[in-house]
Amino acid sequence: MRDRRGATSHRHTRLARALLIVGLALSLTGCAPQPASRMVALIPIAQSGLDSPARQSLHDRAFAYDLSLMRGDLTALQDYDPPRMARDLARENSQTMDLMQRAGRAAFADGSSGLMIVGRLFVDRSRIGIANDGSPFALIPTRTLIAFGRVGGTGAATEVRGLMLAFPDGGQWYFLRLNNAQTERALTRAYPQFRGVPLPRPAGDRG
Repeated sequence: MRDRRGATSHRHTRLARALLIVGLALSLTGCAPQPASRMVALIPIAQSGLDSPARQSLHDRAFAYDLSLMRGDLTALQDYDPPRMARDLARENSQTMDLMQRAGRAAFADGSSGLMIVGRLFVDRSRIGIANDGSPFALIPTRTLIAFGRVGGTGAATEVRGLMLAFPDGGQWYFLRLNNAQTERALTRAYPQFRGVPLPRPAGDRG
């Protein structure tokens, strides 16, 4: 019995550690779900002016993102980061950027070993807004399930829900989790069309 309790405790400790690592990795790629403290009045995607090709492109992009998440492919997930923000980060951290990315991939691989990570972007439930330059953006509900072994097994598991900001750049959709005021400032520096546009923030963030 002692061995079983010890194994269970070790498994839960590994899950807690893994959740911290996975959460950090997903935050860097705009995927760590957080509750929003406020919402803006937006139009459901089905009633919005977003045309069929744009909707299909968003669906396809979200599906590919979810698949990369399930595979634990952090390198692929980084391809969904808004490119101007990524370039700004690279300039600010030119000497350490490569080391940061490699360390992040290594930590993700170590922390997610033995985990099943299944995420979904619910594009059909998203709401569409218009930025200052007339370009569209979407707020997409998200759901991520993190569990040991297969989904539905007896291991410890947790589910997190939130919203993802999606917007086009150069004809491609990119995703961003607005984790805090600092992220929002970085967004508006790289993409001025979002200056003054109210966007959701995590509860309790007043920065």
